[in-house]
Amino acid sequence: MLKPFLPQLQTTFVKALSDATFEVRDQAAIALGKLMGMHTRVDPLVTELMSGINEATGGIQEAMLGALQRVLISAGDKVKPEILSKIAPTLFELLQSDEENTRLIVSRCLAAYSKFCSPDEFERIIKTELSVEAGDVKAQWKLRHAYTLTLEYILRYAFERVSSNEDLLRVASNHVVAMLKDDKPPVKKAAISCAESYLVLVGEQHPAFGAAVQSLLPLLAKATADQQADIRQAAVKAIKQFAKKCPDTSSNNLELLVPALFNRVKDRTSMPVKLGTFTHLLAATRTHTRCGR
Repeated sequence: MLKPFLPQLQTTFVKALSDATFEVRDQAAIALGKLMGMHTRVDPLVTELMSGINEATGGIQEAMLGALQRVLISAGDKVKPEILSKIAPTLFELLQSDEENTRLIVSRCLAAYSKFCSPDEFERIIKTELSVEAGDVKAQWKLRHAYTLTLEYILRYAFERVSSNEDLLRVASNHVVAMLKDDKPPVKKAAISCAESYLVLVGEQHPAFGAAVQSLLPLLAKATADQQADIRQAAVKAIKQFAKKCPDTSSNNLELLVPALFNRVKDRTSMPVKLGTFTHLLAATRTHTRCGR
């Protein structure tokens, strides 16, 4: 029914990406993603968005990045390989932005791209582009932050591509372990979220799960005692999600988890951490389930 109006709607929504109001730009990006799910020709819009991303700055550039992310999520399988191949270089350049919000949006966009790029390109991104071993990355915490955000969203958007390759799982796990030990709070917080996604998505039935628990869970428990309240809160949340999704393994690690969470119940410096931890402690021990029996 909408098909005759798709070109006109597309033009309207693309124009709205340059609107002065954030809400208008954001809704236009969402609308373009939905629209491309109904469209058969996606390449022209992707090309137009990439051109706009290269030329725009600030909020307008971020709106176009958001639109590209949503278009790729809904219709990335319709984009020709030669068009897809032009996306990554621009995005990796923007990933070095000083603006945290830009790094976040670009990381989501890259993750959406990674779902549809070639297997060789996907492997190159995980093993090479997101490597934290290079000297320049070690020296720049904003790059470490950006790469960790990107890995987290790749796990969310394209986990099946990672989980089917033992080598990529190992590389991803090593990245998260290294970033959980980082001295910069934004990097560590991103790594906690990444560790949560990794453990929950791998799941108790995957062969790599045992090794992941051994390497990541102690670091999450340690992060609950971090000096930064938001780090403690993120770690507590990650443990709660792990306990809900992986109850058997959580029960087998109560000696590690309960002391870490109980210390946060006694937290005197952050009421949100203290209040949130109580429910998370119940989840970890499954006390509420036992009481209901």
